[in-house]
Amino acid sequence: MLQPQQLRASSEVVRDINRRIVLNLIRTRQPISRADLARVSGLQRSTISLIVEQLMEECWVLEGATGRLPRGRRPTFLRLNDERVIVGVDIRPVQTTVAMADANGKLTSQESMPTPADPEAAIEAMIASIRRIMASCGRKKIEGVGISVPGRFDPTTDRLVFAPNLKWRDADIRAPIARATGLEVNSRTRPMLAY
Repeated sequence: MLQPQQLRASSEVVRDINRRIVLNLIRTRQPISRADLARVSGLQRSTISLIVEQLMEECWVLEGATGRLPRGRRPTFLRLNDERVIVGVDIRPVQTTVAMADANGKLTSQESMPTPADPEAAIEAMIASIRRIMASCGRKKIEGVGISVPGRFDPTTDRLVFAPNLKWRDADIRAPIARATGLEVNSRTRPMLAY
């Protein structure tokens, strides 16, 4: 029998999965109505309404035009808010790319630079690039920075353990960028075999 904390964790996981499904459906099929979301996802209309209202409160989703039907209530179409953006940093052995993308995944700006051999110099160069891109985004809301690096990352210490293709060991990439930009920073590693 499941314990109360397991039930809570399970229902939170289900809510998170449903939210991701709805966000992805809006992104791939926009503009889309709530009724169409329910039909396509297989989720209950009440679940769709709750998720959509939360996404609208968080400004991830916006209402757009209304549709026309032969009878019944006119549907209101939903779309992602492309005023929400994220900065992505892709670190590779030869080149590092810093880019900004909107909620639809459309790149709005991008810079590339040679990847310095020294991790501290690389972090300083990334910070300068991130700041330039942030300055160019106007009034858009920057949600955070995502960093992709080829190597082993320790999530308990938030540090890069080793990136053999970069020859970096025990580097703190996340904290200096978070301090310098004031943004939330998330890191993930890519398989090293690709390099």
